Amino acid sequence: MTEARIEGSRGGRTVGDEEVAVGGTRVVVPSPHGGSARAAVSPLPEAAWREALSRTEHPVLTQTPRWLRCLESATSWRGSGRLYELSGGRFLVLPMVSRGAGPFRLSASWPHGWGYGGVLASDGVVTPADLALVGADLAATPGLRTTVVPSPFAPQRVPAFPGAKAEHHHLTQVLDLSGGTGAVWRGYSSNVRRSVKRAEREGVEVHRDATGGALPEFAHLYRLSAVRWARNAGRPAALGRLQARLQEPPRLLEAVSRVVGEDLVTWTAYVGGRAAASVVILHGDGHSLMWRGAQDQQLAGRTHANALLHHLAIEEAVARGSRLYSFGESDPGSSLAEYKAKFGSVDHTWSAYSFERLPVSTGGAAALRAYRSASALAGRGRGKGRR
Repeated sequence: MTEARIEGSRGGRTVGDEEVAVGGTRVVVPSPHGGSARAAVSPLPEAAWREALSRTEHPVLTQTPRWLRCLESATSWRGSGRLYELSGGRFLVLPMVSRGAGPFRLSASWPHGWGYGGVLASDGVVTPADLALVGADLAATPGLRTTVVPSPFAPQRVPAFPGAKAEHHHLTQVLDLSGGTGAVWRGYSSNVRRSVKRAEREGVEVHRDATGGALPEFAHLYRLSAVRWARNAGRPAALGRLQARLQEPPRLLEAVSRVVGEDLVTWTAYVGGRAAASVVILHGDGHSLMWRGAQDQQLAGRTHANALLHHLAIEEAVARGSRLYSFGESDPGSSLAEYKAKFGSVDHTWSAYSFERLPVSTGGAAALRAYRSASALAGRGRGKGRR
């Protein structure tokens, strides 16, 4: 394993025309291919982060410094991003957060449910050699586990981090908006176009909110969805409700809304005065991302409310100058993935990567399997008692 040594660091470096005070810890990372050492500086200077982001094609809001502030406002994670100073003036940026200490420290770019992070480069091009360098640093960094969730939207497809464990493959579906609303509408399948028109005929009311006021309604629909997801997976409804409280506490969305402001838009469809479906959209520089979605399946299904919601959100994304609209993640081959494809979206497959001192992810999966088995046995026992 590549070793990294830590040195005290004071002073600054020039990023663009700005002198950036580092004042943090400088970690010397020997090149994995031999040669001179490279310096990794933490905490990450925001000016360097912004410069690398400005050179990145198809960046998303979750890769910005504002997103770090969202995480720190809503969770116990704290910024621990790194700046890698390379030869020739190039540098790499890895936005990251951590919690815990010593051998129990967890780090992520970003944590589960918080979207895409990953490595950014000052010239906009991340190479395999860049990933080898960052991977060597992360593999040598003390802690229980470090996870990197790269953006699937980069024009160049870089390989995995050497030495990292790849999580299961993910699917994100993305719609090209460059042709404008007319071209996007023509790209919908005939089924989607009929669904949009039917929802309008049946009087589905859609409210747009950029103040955070509609988030409690979304939270209610999310709890309903979580129960449905649990039942579909063979788990108790109570576990779904618990998962909703843990993964989507009200303070999380409220904190994001406060930091992001009008770039977080909630679209909610109402049927007969009742909330039927809701989507939460994050608007970034040229990229709009559906970050959260939930529905009352009985209400939304018979009125095609979701098709109308996405259509209106896509129209706004075009009006805001977005070049891409992301439908978020789906399981490959699922009915949800098939539904999103009918809007004319293109599949982007990707993996998250982890560096583990102990098999945390394997242990977590084993624990979940054990819990499901126990729940199934308990359910069969209760069934016999009722008979």
